[in-house]
Formats: sequence, structure tokens, C-alpha cells
Amino acid sequence: MKSFLLMFWIAIVLPWAAAAQQTSVNITTFNLKWFGIGGNPNAPVKEYRIKYVKDLISNYLAKTNIFVFEEVVVVKDIPSILPLGWSCISYQHPQPQHQKVVLCGAPGVSLNKVSYDNNFTIEEAQAGNANLRPAMRVDVVETKSKRNLFTLVGVHLKAMPNETILRVEQALAISKDLARIPQGRPVVMTGDMNTFLKSETKQTEDDVTLILKALNSGARGFVHVPHKANTFTFRSPEYRNQLDHFYVRGAMRVTFLPEVFPVCSATQNGTGYMNFEFYYKNVSDHCPVTMQIVVQ
Repeated sequence: MKSFLLMFWIAIVLPWAAAAQQTSVNITTFNLKWFGIGGNPNAPVKEYRIKYVKDLISNYLAKTNIFVFEEVVVVKDIPSILPLGWSCISYQHPQPQHQKVVLCGAPGVSLNKVSYDNNFTIEEAQAGNANLRPAMRVDVVETKSKRNLFTLVGVHLKAMPNETILRVEQALAISKDLARIPQGRPVVMTGDMNTFLKSETKQTEDDVTLILKALNSGARGFVHVPHKANTFTFRSPEYRNQLDHFYVRGAMRVTFLPEVFPVCSATQNGTGYMNFEFYYKNVSDHCPVTMQIVVQ
């Protein structure tokens, strides 16, 4: 994504004070659809999409500093899609086809454990179900200056329209954990949140709103960063939706609304990565979503 010299400060900007040193960070969430086994859990094969995903990242996501990947089955395949020098963290799970969350930082960025825990995961986000994904939570540190910039939370919440209550329960658990972080500290939560409209879930409000309320039950101060109009982050042959999101709180600037790789929203078929069938087969059913923040 391009770095703008003239930055557009969107209306949801959180409390901010002038500072001598400011750092911009581009964060991308990217669901890779059963990555490591070829995208299909019912017919797993050696991952053939590595060259395509690597090419997409190199050509369209070169400005990203931090990736939050979801649906990663084979974590050791992730370095193959990234430039040299990146570092990644994830977790162990006994199920061989468990879809893991993986956080990766570019050279110059360290992903550290928070001060109040001895690992990188919020296990309570599994809501008592070992089959679900824990949230991953790190402090993002600028290596050269040793500045602890913000806390990042990567999530992959429960799928399907009829699972809103469980998604809210997961968000409540995450909020309880994040309530231990000082109120003014910047926090970014992103990932595949599997959100649906109230018309699909039969709830009183859309999932994005219910998750926001749950996050603010303990941690407080979160806002949801909206997508641009007519933008989708998920696209299958039958369906499109906004499943991938950013929630933020604390002293930071969000410089532009999330940028979504355009094939998921396109109304006309194109070529290469802008071809619906090619992208779905060789990359994913989700499009990468990038947000830039400025922290001090």
C-alpha cells in the first residue's frame, strides 16, 4: 500500500498528543484458506499456492510491516511467502488440520510477549472449546529504538451466521484480557471475525456492533474502523461479505480506511490476480486488508 505524504486523518482518530518521534505501521490481515494443504481440507495436497501468494505479497503488499495470517495449517510454509528477514510466531495444536493464527513482523519489528503473560495466546478466546482458535496477542516493538509501540491482537473468530453468540463470547474473553493494558496504550485487534448482518443472524444488531460492545465491556475505548462503501473482504463463487476487520483504541492515528485487494469487490472479471477464478484457486477466498496507523 502507498504511504501518503498528505495523510487523511479519519473521523475515528483516537486521543493524540504532539510528539517528537512518530512511527507509521502498515498492518495486513490475510486469511489464506487452509494454507499448507492446498486450500481443501477434504483433499489435502502439498501447498502449490506458495509462489502465487509470495508474488502477490511482493507486488501488492510490499509496504506491510506486520501480517496477521489466518487459516494456516502448516506454519513452516509461511516464511516461504515472505521476504528474507521476517520473523513469525504461532502456537502448537494437537489437531493436524487446525487453522492457526500466525503473526509476522518485518525486519526492524519485534513481536514480544506482553508483560502480564508468559505466552502469546489468549486461550480464553477458545470459549472452552479446544477446536476453536485462541487469539494471539503481542507487544510490537521497534527494534532499533526499543520503543514499545502498541499491542496487537490477531483473531479468527467462529464462523457461520448462527454462531453470533459464540463470537460475542470470544470477544468478551479477549476484552477481559485486554483490560489489563493501561487505558491510553494503543491496541489494534484484527483478523477474520466472520461477521454477518442481523438479517442473516436474526440478532438485534449486526455482528460488528455486538463484537464492539463486547470488546468495550472490559477493555473500553475500542472503535470499529469501517470499510469503504461497496467493499468486500471475502469472495467465493457463491457469496461475498465483509468478514475481516480492524478494531482500535488508545493514542494513535488511523491514516486511511482499510485498503482491500480489489478482486473481492470487483464487478467485472479481469486477468491475473483480478480474475475471480484464478484468485480463488491460486490465492484464497479472502482478500488481504491493510490499515496504516501512526503511533508515538
